[in-house]
Amino acid sequence: AALDVLAMSLGRGRRIAALGDMRELGAENFPAHCKVVKRCYDSGFAVVGLVGDSFQTALLSFERQRNQNISASNLPSPIFVTAKDSQTLTEMLLPLIQQHDTVLVKGSRSLQMEKVVEGLRNIREQNFSKFMDTM
Repeated sequence: AALDVLAMSLGRGRRIAALGDMRELGAENFPAHCKVVKRCYDSGFAVVGLVGDSFQTALLSFERQRNQNISASNLPSPIFVTAKDSQTLTEMLLPLIQQHDTVLVKGSRSLQMEKVVEGLRNIREQNFSKFMDTM
């Protein structure tokens, strides 16, 4: 549902998702992660950051299938970034985020996705400080 809301947003910037493995899914783990990867691809996200083994496996599977089939989507492919942990994902994502981008951060609590949020807050505060210094 959160991806659908972001996909429909009309903000001035790009749409970016930072997603952590959904560890609570049990037997539905692999198909659910594949569905999310496909949804990100089909929805026109600019950048998708993924944390965890389940998302990495799902992305590899999706990319293999996509390379074998011609995609019906006219949207540009997102930049997919994968990491083993949220801190590494934060370091990889921050240089890709631009002013006015809308970022969704979501994932199992055990993956500490709040580190991504903290990184976003820090960069916002740094940019605000630079702006204030020029006045």
